[in-house]
Amino acid sequence: MEIERHRILKFLATVMTALSSIMVVLVAFLMKMILDCAMNKDFGALERSIGISILYIATYFLINYLKEVLVARYIKNEMEDLRRSVYRTIMERDYQSYFSKSNGEYISALTNDMTTIEDNYYKAYFLIVQAVVTFMIAILSLVVINWQFSIGVLAIAGFFLATASFTGVGLNDLRTSIQKDMVKFTSKTKDLIAGYEVVRSFNAQDKMQEQFDRYNHNLEEMKLKFSVRQGIIKVINENLVLLIIFSIMILG
Repeated sequence: MEIERHRILKFLATVMTALSSIMVVLVAFLMKMILDCAMNKDFGALERSIGISILYIATYFLINYLKEVLVARYIKNEMEDLRRSVYRTIMERDYQSYFSKSNGEYISALTNDMTTIEDNYYKAYFLIVQAVVTFMIAILSLVVINWQFSIGVLAIAGFFLATASFTGVGLNDLRTSIQKDMVKFTSKTKDLIAGYEVVRSFNAQDKMQEQFDRYNHNLEEMKLKFSVRQGIIKVINENLVLLIIFSIMILG
C-alpha cells in the first residue's frame, strides 16, 4: 500500500511538472497575442487578451504550486523510506562486517549519501521531465507555425545539446569523487572531534588543524569543479529554451 501511494504521488508530480512546462512555452503565444492587439490598436481584443492572460497566469501559479508540493511530498516519502532501509541494513550486519567500516562511513551513508541520491536521482528526474516536455512542446509549436524555420532551430538546438553532452562527460565521475571525499571528510572530522582530549593533552592542535584543512580543501575543490561544469550545462540549457520561446514569439 505504501509503495502504491508513492507511485501515485510520483505520477501526479510528473503530470504537474509536465503541465507546468507546457504552460511556460505557451506564454510565448500569449505575449505575441497581446503585442499584436496593441500594434493593431484593437483595444477590445487587447482587453480580452489581458483578461485571458491574467486567468492563465493564475492557473499557472496554481499548477506550479501543486507541482512543488507534490514533488516535495514524493521526495520526502522516498527519502524517509530509503534512510530507514539503510539504517536497518547497517544495524542488521554481523559484528565482523559492522566493524569493518568506521562510524564516519555509516554516518556519511545516512547523511551525505542521502543528499547525493536526493539531488542526483529524485530531483534530477523531475528536472529531466521538465526539460524534455518543454523542448518537445516548443519544437512541436515551431513545426506547426513554420516547419522550415524549425529545421534551423533544431540544428542550433542540436549544437547546444552536443555541447552540453560534451561538457557533461565526466560529471558522474566528479559526483563519485565528491561522494568519496565527503566520506573521508566526515570520517576524519568525527575522529578529530572525538579525539579532543588526546589532541589537547599532546598539544597537537596545529597538526590536527593541518589535517582538517587538507580534507576540507580537497572536498571544496572537488565541489567547485563539479559546480563549474554543471553551471555550463545549466546555462546552455536555459539559452536553448529561450531561443525556442523567442522563435515562437517571432513566428507566432
